[in-house]
Amino acid sequence: MIFKKSCRVLAWFICLWAFITGYSRKEEFHTITALLGEDVTLPCAFEFPDGTKVPYIISWKRENEKIPFYIWYEGYPPHVSENYRGRVSLLEPASLNLTNVQESDQGWLLCAVFFLNRSPDMPYNTSKIHLKVHAPPQFIQKPPDVVYVKVGESLNLSCAATGTPEPVITWFKDNQGLKESGRIQVLPTKLRITRLQESDLGDYLCSARNKEGNINVASKVIGAGRASITVPPRNTTKVAGHKAEFICEAKALPTNLTHHWLHNGIDISELPLLEARTLVRRDGTLFINPTSPEDSGNYTCVVSNGIGEPESAFAFLNVEYAARVEHSPSPQYLPLENSGIIICGVKSNPPFQFVTWTKDRKPYPVDEHPGVTNLSNGSLLIQRVSHAHQGMYRCTPYNIHGTAGTSSQMEVFVRKPPMFTIKPKGIYQTLLGAEITIPCDGTGQPKPIILWRRADGGRLPRERSSRQGGNLTIHNLHKEDHGRYECVLENDVATLVTSTMIVIEVDISGTTPHPPTNVTVNTSASAATLSWLPAYDGGYTQSYVIWYRIASHGENPWRTMSVPDGATTFTLYRLDPETVYEFRVQSRNALGDGMFSTTVKAETSSTTAQAPTNVTVVTSASSAMLSWLPANDGGNTRSYMIWYRTANQPWSKMDVPKGATSFTVYQLQSETDYEFKVQSRNALGEGMFSSTIKAKTTSPKPFPPENVVVKKLSDGVFISWKPPFNQTIPVAFYYVEYHTESEPWKHWGPFKEKTSYLAKKIPAGEYKFRVSAYSDKGVSSFSPEISLNIEGISPEVTKSRAITAGVVGGILFFIAAIVLSVCAVKICNKRKRRKAEKAYMMVTCPVADARNGGHSHGGSPSPMKKPPCHQRRKKASEEGCTIALDNLHTQEVPKLEYRV
Repeated sequence: MIFKKSCRVLAWFICLWAFITGYSRKEEFHTITALLGEDVTLPCAFEFPDGTKVPYIISWKRENEKIPFYIWYEGYPPHVSENYRGRVSLLEPASLNLTNVQESDQGWLLCAVFFLNRSPDMPYNTSKIHLKVHAPPQFIQKPPDVVYVKVGESLNLSCAATGTPEPVITWFKDNQGLKESGRIQVLPTKLRITRLQESDLGDYLCSARNKEGNINVASKVIGAGRASITVPPRNTTKVAGHKAEFICEAKALPTNLTHHWLHNGIDISELPLLEARTLVRRDGTLFINPTSPEDSGNYTCVVSNGIGEPESAFAFLNVEYAARVEHSPSPQYLPLENSGIIICGVKSNPPFQFVTWTKDRKPYPVDEHPGVTNLSNGSLLIQRVSHAHQGMYRCTPYNIHGTAGTSSQMEVFVRKPPMFTIKPKGIYQTLLGAEITIPCDGTGQPKPIILWRRADGGRLPRERSSRQGGNLTIHNLHKEDHGRYECVLENDVATLVTSTMIVIEVDISGTTPHPPTNVTVNTSASAATLSWLPAYDGGYTQSYVIWYRIASHGENPWRTMSVPDGATTFTLYRLDPETVYEFRVQSRNALGDGMFSTTVKAETSSTTAQAPTNVTVVTSASSAMLSWLPANDGGNTRSYMIWYRTANQPWSKMDVPKGATSFTVYQLQSETDYEFKVQSRNALGEGMFSSTIKAKTTSPKPFPPENVVVKKLSDGVFISWKPPFNQTIPVAFYYVEYHTESEPWKHWGPFKEKTSYLAKKIPAGEYKFRVSAYSDKGVSSFSPEISLNIEGISPEVTKSRAITAGVVGGILFFIAAIVLSVCAVKICNKRKRRKAEKAYMMVTCPVADARNGGHSHGGSPSPMKKPPCHQRRKKASEEGCTIALDNLHTQEVPKLEYRV
C-alpha cells in the first residue's frame, strides 16, 4: 500500500514537472469547432518508446493554466477538476470526449503522455488543440415592447446580445434599414435619437445575427402626451343627505391616468370624515354619499399620466340644509335700561328667512313688541332692556328647507350694568420714591369686580403695590412705574375700563426721559417698522434713538438710527431677509439719554413674489385662457391664483398648478363682460396682483356639421352633410359655402331643415366647399374644407358642337317643311275633288232626266207625274250615276289646275 501511494505521488510530480518545464519530443496541432451544448472528441495519440508498452500517465490542461483539469493513471480513478466533472471521459488511446460544450471551454487545450520507467529528461508525446465554441446570439438587453415619448425629447432603446462569433446588431424601422444621421446614432448597445420628430414614431426592430443564427426583438415607439381633462367637473348644488357626483374625464397617452381629488386644497385622503363618504371611480368620477353641510367648498380634480405637469379643474359643491341653531348660551344677561342682545347663532344654507321665538313657553311675536328686532345673524336685539324682558327663551330658524329644530332653552336675566361711582383723575404727577393711591369704585348687579392693570401689558410691582376695595396704592415709586394704568369694572353684564397716567418726577429741575413702552415691530423682507408709546419726558422735549443688531449666539455690535423729533414710528431699511434682529428704543432729552425700552426680537421675511406681467386673455363662449410672464419670485417656489368676476359681483378665484404660466377658466357665461387679474404667491404667502384685464366672452358657437360629402354629378355638384353629434347649442340653419383662389367665399342657403343641396351651372375651376352651422344668435362654426376640380369645355369643342347643332337643326327644319307642304297639297286636292264631284252630280242629273223623261214608256208624256229632281237625283245615284262615274273619263270635263 505504501509503495502504491509512493508511485502515485511520483507520477503526479513527474507530470507537473514536465508541464512546467515544457519539454516535448513531438507536438501535434488540431483545430476543432463545436456548437454550444454539443459533444466533441478531443484527439490525442501517442507511441510507446521503442514500441514496448510501459506504465504511462495522461493529462489534459488549458494553455493558460498550470494545473491539469484531467489526469489519468491506470489503476486509479481519474482526477477531474470541478468545471469538467461529469462532462469528460477518456477514449483510446489518449483522446478525451467532452460533452455539453460551454463557452468557457473555448481556447487552447494541451494533451501530454508521460512514461514512468524512463528518466525525467526523456522526451514525451503532446497534442495541442484549439477548441472553438460557437453559440447563436442571445439578448442580454432588450428594448421595452412599448415606449411612450414626447416629440422633441430624446429616445434611447437598449439592445445588446452575446454569441460566438460576436453577433452584429442591426436596427430597422417600419421594416426598413435604419440609417444614421445627425439625430440618429447606432451605438454598440443602444439606439439614440435626439430631438424626436413625428416621423420617428413607429415600429423598431433590433436584430442580432452571427453565423449560428439570427434573433429579433421589436419595440413600438408611440408619441406621448400629458393628461388633458376633456369633461371638467361642474358646479352643483345638493341638499344635505343626498348624493353628489363630480365627473372628471380625461385623455392621455399613455393612458395610465391617475386621479386625485382635493377639497379646498387638501387631499380627500387626509380628511377622514370626508374620505369615509367618498368614492373615486376608475374614470375619475367622484361620488360623495351622503353629503354633509361641511362638504361645501371647492373640489379640485388633478389628473396625471406621469408626463408633463398634471392638469387640474375644479368645481364648487354647494350643500344646502335646513336652518339650525349653532350657538345658544345659557344663562345670558341683559343690561337694564341699555340695549342688549339675546344670542341665537344660526347657520343656514341658503340663508334663513325668519326666526320664531318663544318666551316662557309661549309664542313671542317680535313684530308685536316695540323696540325688539331680529338681527341678520338670528339674534334678538332689545333696544331698551326692562325687567319684563327677563325669562326663558327659545329660537327656531327657518329657510326654504325648513328648520333643523329649536334651540335649547336660554335663561335670560336682566341685571344692572356696572357703573363707575369713583373714577381716577386723568394724570397723577409725583416724586420718585413717594407713595401714591389712585381711587376707583363702581356699582352694578351683580356687584362688579374691580381690577387694575398697566396699559402697556406690564406687571404691577408686586412687593410695592396693594389694593383696598377699588383703590390702587404703589409704595416707593421707581422711575419704571411711570406710565398709563387702567381700572377695569366687570360683571356678567358688561365690562367698563377707565385709565390714568402716573408721571414720576426726580426733582424740580427735571430728569432724563423714561423708557418708551409698547414697542412693536412689523417686518418685511428688507425693512422693519417700529412703533412705540412715549413715556414721561422728564420735563423736557424728548426724542428717540433706535438700536438694532442681528441676533446670534455671539455678541454682534449694535447699530443706531436717530428718529426725527416728535415721531413715534420709524422704518429701518436695507435689512437682510430671513434674519432675526433685536430692536430697542432709547429716549433722550436735554438732560441726556434716558432708559432703553424692552428688547424686541423680529425676523425679516423672504422676498414676496412680485406681480405677473404681460397678462393676456383669450375668450370663447364659455371659457377664458389667461397667460402671463413671471416676475421676481422672491427666491421661493411660486404659484399663481386667477381672480375673475362679472360687473358688480364679488371676485372668484382659482388655483393654478405650480409652474404653469397659462390657465383656462371654464364655465363662464357667454356674451358677458369679465374682469381678470393674476396674483402671485410663494412660501411667504400671497404676493401682488397684476393689472386688471377686461374681456368679453363670445356668443356660443354650435358644433360644426359632420360627414360633409361633395360629389360631382352630370347635372351639377351635390353637397350633403349631417347635423353635429353634439347639439348642446342648437343649430338654427346651415349655409353651403364655396370659393376659388381668385374669389371670396360665396354661399347658398340658408337651409333650416335640409341637409343636402344640388348646385347647378357652376363654372369650371378649382373649388373649395364647406358647410357652416349658425346658432340663433348668428354665430357660426365651419366644417373642414373639401376641394373639387370642376372641368369646363374647350372653345374648339364648343365651336364644333355649335356647327353640328346648326347643321342638324337646318336639316330637321327642311324635312319638317316638306312634310307640311305634302300634307297641305293632299288636303287641298281632297277638297277640290269633293267640289268637282258635287258639281258633276249637279250636271249629270238633268241630263239623265232628259234621257229618261223625254218620251213616256206608256204613251204620251205626262208632266204631272214626273218626280222631283232630288228624288230623281237619288235614283240616278243608285242606278245610273254609278255608270256615269265609271265613265267619267269619257266625258268632257274642264281640267283643274292646282298650284302650291
